[in-house]
Amino acid sequence: MLKLDKEISYKLASDVSEKLLAKYTEDHYDEIRIVYNEFKSAIAQNVVAETILPVSIEHSNFNKENNPTHFSDDMVFEPAPEKIIEKLLVKHFSLQVYRCMSESVAAEHGARMTAMENATNNAKEMINGLTLTYNKLRQEKITTELTEITSGAEALK
Repeated sequence: MLKLDKEISYKLASDVSEKLLAKYTEDHYDEIRIVYNEFKSAIAQNVVAETILPVSIEHSNFNKENNPTHFSDDMVFEPAPEKIIEKLLVKHFSLQVYRCMSESVAAEHGARMTAMENATNNAKEMINGLTLTYNKLRQEKITTELTEITSGAEALK
């Protein structure tokens, strides 16, 4: 389990993804799932559990008949397509880890902002209530003193 600081970087995500990828390729893990807070808005965050590895290709066009992305047989790839895909998958994995970290930090900032706004509003309500109570008590004291003064003046007559 990784606890994020307020500051994240692609370097941190890359380091984490390298370690996870190494464990996955060494068959220490069957799959890698990331649980994070998804930022929707300042007042709404969703907890998401997402499978990052193995990559799901069920919605892709790979290995489907009538594939519109068929390459010409005359096309030469440098490096080989397998190497390109391997590099892209590693980069994709790193970016997914970074995205999840960024979402979590953004969700935390949103939750903190909402909490601080609520605390500020509650403090203002409390101050207004206490000010009203103070003014009522002060007014009662003034009224009592005026009543005593007028009663004393009446008693002297």
